[in-house]
Amino acid sequence: MDCFVMLNLLILYIYVVQTLKWRTAMKNVSISEFRANLLTYLKQVQNGEQINVTSKGDVLATLCSPVSQQKSAGMQLSKLAETAKIYDIVSPGEESWDAMK
Repeated sequence: MDCFVMLNLLILYIYVVQTLKWRTAMKNVSISEFRANLLTYLKQVQNGEQINVTSKGDVLATLCSPVSQQKSAGMQLSKLAETAKIYDIVSPGEESWDAMK
């Protein structure tokens, strides 16, 4: 494919993704409505929707599907790996230890 065509496809893809994100705004639900239809809203959250639970227009909580422990641990390890320094821990260092004499 020509580079020009690839660039146009990429621009179109970014535009579509941005538009979809804009249109998928969070749903606001009053706490009384949430209580009355708890199971329905929890199923929506399980399917990937995010819901704000409100009281008198103020957001009390935002519900979203949970991140698995394995995925959460992987994200934390990736974050740590960005700043980790790897050294040789097997070879003796430059200092002389009493145990090595």
